[in-house]
Amino acid sequence: MDFKTISLGEDEKVSVPDLVRSTIKIALKERALPDGGTAEIPCVIFSTNKGKGTGAQVIPLAEFSDYVAALRKHVDAGFDAAEAPKPYYTASEMVDRTIGLDAPRDEDGKVVGDPDTVAWRVASGKGAKPAKVPLTAFSEIVDILESRVDKVREVIASLEAEEDADEGDNENE
Repeated sequence: MDFKTISLGEDEKVSVPDLVRSTIKIALKERALPDGGTAEIPCVIFSTNKGKGTGAQVIPLAEFSDYVAALRKHVDAGFDAAEAPKPYYTASEMVDRTIGLDAPRDEDGKVVGDPDTVAWRVASGKGAKPAKVPLTAFSEIVDILESRVDKVREVIASLEAEEDADEGDNENE
């Protein structure tokens, strides 16, 4: 008989800011490109929720600074309605298009309280999962992401330097 791991313990309760802090990383991911193709590119990846079907937020390195700035804008100014769709959106454009407040609902889907959750998406399409964070933690989440922007810029510069060096080596062959 083939067994999968079954947890018998209780799920540890972790705050959303602590989850973001513990899961944020840079890794290569397959991403859609504006021309309709795909490529494996370096991305910042983090989770805002735990559990099956919650998904991670995946932002290309080159878009991370603008993504964080778009989130900061909503911390400072609030939430507006989304604009008309287009075929491809950057991570920051997706934030502006999809960010909003969610209120708790009962099992029938009826709103039963004041908005208490901020939700947004990085990507659209099949399998794209929204980030959902408590309204009370939203500003702290953006502070955490802002604190990583300079490190991401350093990684981008390092990758560009490696790429330039590789191109120089290829020219000398």
